Amino acid sequence: MISQVARGATTRVLIEFADSKGQNWRTVGVSTNIIDASVIALSDGMCWKLLHAGVIV
Repeated sequence: MISQVARGATTRVLIEFADSKGQNWRTVGVSTNIIDASVIALSDGMCWKLLHAGVIV
């Protein structure tokens, strides 16, 4: 008997952000699920901006 194991391809999502002051930054999300990778990249980018703006500590 041959065992078959499904392996999902790793997906990387790159999101580029820019604010009204001209500051740019990028984040990458990595997952076997494109939706998960997108959410990771998006939330990381938003958190980075909030941390550097002093909104959250």
